Amino acid sequence: MKSIIGRKLKLQESLSACGVLALSFVLLSTLLSVAYGQQTSFLTYEDQFHGVTIQYPAGWEVTEDDQPVDVVFRSPAGDSSPDYTENVNIGIDYIPAGFTLEEYTELNIEDLSSQLDTQVSGSSDFTLSGKPAKKLEINKTLQGVEIRSMLVFVVENNRAYVITYDALAETYDQYLSVAEQMIASVEISEAIEAENAGYVAFLDKSELINLEYPADWDTNENVRPDNIVTFANLAEPTVTIGVDIQDVPGMTLEEYTDLSIDQLRAENIEPAFFETTIGTNTPAGGLEYALTTTGGSENRVALVYAVNDDKAFIFFYITSPDKWDTYFETSQTMLDSFSLVNAEVSGSVPLPELLTTHAVSISASAEPIELDIRSSSTVSGFVFSEESKMISFSATGEDGTKGVTVVTVGSVLEGPYTVMVDGTAVTDFKTTETAEGETEIEVTYDHSTREISITGTQVVPEFPVTMLIMGIAIATIIALAAVTTKRKGTGFSGMMPK
Repeated sequence: MKSIIGRKLKLQESLSACGVLALSFVLLSTLLSVAYGQQTSFLTYEDQFHGVTIQYPAGWEVTEDDQPVDVVFRSPAGDSSPDYTENVNIGIDYIPAGFTLEEYTELNIEDLSSQLDTQVSGSSDFTLSGKPAKKLEINKTLQGVEIRSMLVFVVENNRAYVITYDALAETYDQYLSVAEQMIASVEISEAIEAENAGYVAFLDKSELINLEYPADWDTNENVRPDNIVTFANLAEPTVTIGVDIQDVPGMTLEEYTDLSIDQLRAENIEPAFFETTIGTNTPAGGLEYALTTTGGSENRVALVYAVNDDKAFIFFYITSPDKWDTYFETSQTMLDSFSLVNAEVSGSVPLPELLTTHAVSISASAEPIELDIRSSSTVSGFVFSEESKMISFSATGEDGTKGVTVVTVGSVLEGPYTVMVDGTAVTDFKTTETAEGETEIEVTYDHSTREISITGTQVVPEFPVTMLIMGIAIATIIALAAVTTKRKGTGFSGMMPK
């Protein structure tokens, strides 16, 4: 296991703040007083999978989906250096059962101290979310630039929760009070638990895969360029289970199978092929074969793979032949829990090709402007407020189903955009550009009656400062059928010989 703290600082080598990790994350509005000169609106970021919430300034940028950290909050661009933005980030480090806070602290101090031009200037006890924690203070020189960092971390339920504040040395004190308030606001509650006793639920947000693994095993993420995660049995180093990923643009499952078999045969390996499924019955293939390493060690290998969104996701189980039966059930349990989240999230709701045009009357404009909407819901009360720089409407559909609405906002509002559902800011909306150059916002939600608003940073320059009135009623659109519930795949049990 390599410390997540050391990996975080190494991400700063380009002098840009770290980027990051989502799956159904929620932003809630609140208001706090901050100490850098004015009353600033705060929002609350929630990671429901790991059971973490944190409050951050509304003007800060939120970035997800970049390992190994889960989310980064950046100060507004241009506040200090054009090459560096102060940031607070959260990382989740999966650790073996029984690993203590003291052991994790020692691991990270050792890791950080081994890095070039890095000094641990302070270590002290801390309290994070009411739990015993540690705080480290770091000084680092990157490309001749002095960086200061404060790291606070707590160990809880096979996870280390690491909060980091990074800044230029000259702006560190300026933003310190904001960072301290953000850290003080962190709440750590119950994370998503594994269904299998003695296992831990693992989520990779960048590639959106999840599975469960034995609590006393070690995790190593991104050990190779094509690796998502590898799990190792600390008591039996010859056993390795994990997930790899490969880019396969335009390739089908059958084509990927043929390619894999051809590559193995080129190495004089003859694999046995079987068909199976993973996740919510996602079609998958499997290969099982014997492998002799360059050092002469004999291994038995099983691969189960699926192709999704131009990527191949490969679950692998590798061990020596004499250990195969001993750990086969463990590998099967892990495989049964494995699913591709990006094939199952609400954003995959299909959008009907139905279009409603809204004529917009503007007092200073000779011609009405048209906005387009596509929706799977019944949409009503569509209003544009130029004063608030906001589009708002109601979306109604059958309870228990998913809804999705797309609004062309580019001719009215300029981004970045904030989307609220029932008064709560959300981050899982999509911003795209049409072939005509129009910006669209796609919002996905659970059906009932939802109040949705889209706010921009300013109205397009040619619009006067007045209220735009939407005068055309919204057509009723049939709601989507309920989304099917998750079912586990069959894995390779019964198909691959023991």
